[in-house]
Amino acid sequence: MSGAMDMTMQTPVDFTNPARMLGASPALLQGKILRGGMGTGMPMWGAIFTEDQIWDLVAYIYSFQFDYQK
Repeated sequence: MSGAMDMTMQTPVDFTNPARMLGASPALLQGKILRGGMGTGMPMWGAIFTEDQIWDLVAYIYSFQFDYQK
């Protein structure tokens, strides 16, 4: 592909997997949202979201590992 972006994607991270989330600190997730997932195709969102919005996203991602249904 001359000049075209390679569109092959890695499998997205399963944020509902508690074992995976135990290794992901809030600061790590904040950095990935802010600067993007270097080499993964995830864009950087630091110019789009405010710092408070990024931390809200981190909290939201962490909420995936909990089952609130009774």
